[in-house]
Amino acid sequence: MTGCAKNAAADTVAGARPVQGEIPATEPVAIGPAEAPYAGFLERLPAGLGSKIVALRSEDHYVRVYTPLGDTLVLATLSEAVRTCESLGLTGVRVHRCWWIAAGAVTEIVRNGRKLAVRLENGVEVPVSQTYREVARHAGILRAAGSA
Repeated sequence: MTGCAKNAAADTVAGARPVQGEIPATEPVAIGPAEAPYAGFLERLPAGLGSKIVALRSEDHYVRVYTPLGDTLVLATLSEAVRTCESLGLTGVRVHRCWWIAAGAVTEIVRNGRKLAVRLENGVEVPVSQTYREVARHAGILRAAGSA
């Protein structure tokens, strides 16, 4: 089990709140030839999870897709999943080698000594690594819910 996958059981999901960036379920997804292995990425999400993606997390050869209603594993790489989301107009930022979070999904900044994390609207706590901290700060992710 990789470092990104070892804390999967600790994630929690809370109630859903509407925010910007929801992907209408009826819109077709345009996938180019370079993305053919990942065609239908969004169509592989269970209907009960909705179509609003708040975070992506790599777990071995899969990506765990988080929505306000829950999460699921999809066979894809994190970079391909991020590229697909961005091609659909979702904005977000990589905050860790294993995590991408959607803009507007952060509700709280969590500090534990030198460690920094953000809590998302669905209750999931996502680590912000030192490597990506400045990128997250520049993108406004760390200012969105408080100071960091």
